[in-house]
Amino acid sequence: METLQQFYNSDQSKRAWFPTSQRASLYQATVILLRGEKGFTGYIRSSLGINSAKTHEDLCEAIRDMLKEVHLKPLGDNTDYVMRAMLEATGRDEGWIGANEREQIFQALLPYMQIYDRQLLIERHIRYL
Repeated sequence: METLQQFYNSDQSKRAWFPTSQRASLYQATVILLRGEKGFTGYIRSSLGINSAKTHEDLCEAIRDMLKEVHLKPLGDNTDYVMRAMLEATGRDEGWIGANEREQIFQALLPYMQIYDRQLLIERHIRYL
């Protein structure tokens, strides 16, 4: 996830575009990670642009509210910051994440991995043109 976060923080990802459903999946994966109650809530809150949450549960509730209103107010394309929040929510130790949760998170990250992989392929080919 660190590699993906760095990629989406760079200019290399400027062509990446994700539909609302894929962005919503990233937020849902963040809720899964927040259940572990790891990481500094202030950093997570600020990364997600949430003002009022003080606890991990408050953050989960705020994200759920955002996802309920996604048809009224689309999610921003802030992939980098959502991934920063996800990394913080792991507590830098993913050993506590169960197999089922790990698979759900993987599925949410898969479209982002595919774009990253495609960009690596493009760079590899244009390097020799």
